[in-house]
Amino acid sequence: MASRSKRMADKGCRRLAFVLVVTALLLEYVPQAAALSGRQVCPVSTSAAAMSAWCTARFGGRGGTLTASAWDRGRQSFSCICNANADAAMQITRVAAFQQLTDDEMVSESLSSSDNSSSHLTLENRSSISSSSSNPVVTGMCSWMGAFTPYPDGVQCMATTGVCPSSCSVMPPNLCNNAVAKSEICTEAGAYNVFYSCQTCNGRNYTIHSISVSSCTRHYTEADRCDAQAACSGHGCCVGRGAACVCYSDSVNGFYTGSTCSSCQSGYERNSANLCLVVPNRVQIILASIAKTWTMVAPNMAVLFLFVIFGVTRKLNASDRPFDLTGLRRANLSTVQVARRRQQSLFHPKYIPMRPAKSRSFANPHQPTARGPPAF
Repeated sequence: MASRSKRMADKGCRRLAFVLVVTALLLEYVPQAAALSGRQVCPVSTSAAAMSAWCTARFGGRGGTLTASAWDRGRQSFSCICNANADAAMQITRVAAFQQLTDDEMVSESLSSSDNSSSHLTLENRSSISSSSSNPVVTGMCSWMGAFTPYPDGVQCMATTGVCPSSCSVMPPNLCNNAVAKSEICTEAGAYNVFYSCQTCNGRNYTIHSISVSSCTRHYTEADRCDAQAACSGHGCCVGRGAACVCYSDSVNGFYTGSTCSSCQSGYERNSANLCLVVPNRVQIILASIAKTWTMVAPNMAVLFLFVIFGVTRKLNASDRPFDLTGLRRANLSTVQVARRRQQSLFHPKYIPMRPAKSRSFANPHQPTARGPPAF
């Protein structure tokens, strides 16, 4: 009885192990969730310079100045601030932490490793380890999602993000990213007295009116008139009450045409990024046009060629030239003799006198009685 219960227990253990293995395999091949808008390794050092450099490496290059705030008390999040405006900040969150030893564990492990290698930890090494605790190391993955501000110039850290523009020259070109020509209007009446307006690609109006260095108003009026990404295939913008698509036609976004901006303009092809920016080679265009024309001309040329062959063959069969050539060849005449005979027959034909102007006619009684010369 005991052996039977033991066998049943072993069988149950094997089944449980099998279930655990299958579950582990299934969990291994489960597709991961979609990544956020950004996910990078967190800044290792907590110093202000290192964290600001980390923010500049991720969000810099658009004209704005980036700085970083300090980590929160739990070291779970910090902010990348644009143009020293706390209201124009990108929240950075630590989503995963790597396994890391504490300072005491690092010191004890260093001591044990030095003992095993028959070496002693010097006073200098101890002081360097203890000083590292003043600038602790943060490890893990950080993610972010969103924008610096909800306005068009807040998607990236630009020179005007979160600050009042001093003149029209500091406004980024094509800020609203609109395909409509002259959609931007900017007037200035002095330093920090600027009025700027543009229309976004989805049909919204964005205005900035600055009065002084620290005083300006922003308005983002009207709701989206259409979804340019869907209605215009992401290659144009919606304008007017009917939200008609105006396709992009520049060297950055591409050259498109059509009611939904889904086709390339004439003379452009798609590149590897699926943008209509490639200008095909002129030789290829010429060869392609010739090939396209030849498909229409070739049948007519074939018919004309057959007519020419038929005409030449028919003319040759209707003459005695083949027989003449055969006779000359059988007479064993040389090439010079054949040429001379042809020349004589061509330039010295047999003389046949012309018919006289007047000839005797027995049917005409008014004809003179004198006989004229014979006709032949």
